[in-house]
Amino acid sequence: MIKIENSLFYTSCPLCSSNQIENVHTLNYDDNLYYSTTEVELKNKPELWHCKACESSFTQYCVNESDSYQLYAQSQSGERWKTAPFEKEKTSSVVKFFSKQIKKGATVLDIGANTGEFLDFARKHGAETFAVEYSEQSRTFLETKQHQAFKSINELNKKVDVITAFDLLEHVYNVPQFFNDCLNSLNTNGKLIIFTGDVSCWGFKESKANWWYVNFPEHIVFPSQKYISELKGFKIKETRKCYNSKYFFNLNFSLAAIFNYSKAFGLRSGSTPYTGLPSPFPDHVIWVLEKI
Repeated sequence: MIKIENSLFYTSCPLCSSNQIENVHTLNYDDNLYYSTTEVELKNKPELWHCKACESSFTQYCVNESDSYQLYAQSQSGERWKTAPFEKEKTSSVVKFFSKQIKKGATVLDIGANTGEFLDFARKHGAETFAVEYSEQSRTFLETKQHQAFKSINELNKKVDVITAFDLLEHVYNVPQFFNDCLNSLNTNGKLIIFTGDVSCWGFKESKANWWYVNFPEHIVFPSQKYISELKGFKIKETRKCYNSKYFFNLNFSLAAIFNYSKAFGLRSGSTPYTGLPSPFPDHVIWVLEKI
């Protein structure tokens, strides 16, 4: 176990820089806490905050960026998040959606590619594939699959047609810089496709600081639709609500009905806070942003 100094505290919103921010509640991390694949102990108790200006949420007392980078770089992320092929992991509607986004001959960059399941999928659709990944172990594995892998988007030295980021945006420390880097790395009319937790979803509204998606030490920013719609250089081409994976979709709806209505019938006490899981409604969102 590593003791971590999690002292990063924002005096303004880390997304839009507004000072109209407020404390929502203390976050509830697991007792056996991991940051990527390293077990950690945090000095301070993290909090969930909300920005009234851009309607996004973010974490206060999060791990400092330099420590975060080191933890990612030395991680074995492919071990903690072993994934099935993209077309088996995601719901059929999400797979169909992405099949339409990847054209034969397109250049595709996946940021936070882990072990490259989406890039495998993109290659099957005739794309040339590139990856940005902090984990040295994962980069090595990506190269064995013939996906060109880099530590930073600035190492790419070329423009691409499509950039994807799956469950990645919530990890980003400098969100405005992230979008600027993506903008500079896209061809004219290129697309940036974001897949992340949805702070407008029913589960988040019901559970707030107990929501499962905010209770990871790696997850520090939770952008809203309002923030995304006001990005300079991009326009929202499409917004799609979805589930994180096929597992969430298949399991959550039936269990959510039981969980949420059992209390009304006297079958469950109210002592356990609702975390948004199981969820009767989609709790992820896909934003397709087009460069303008």
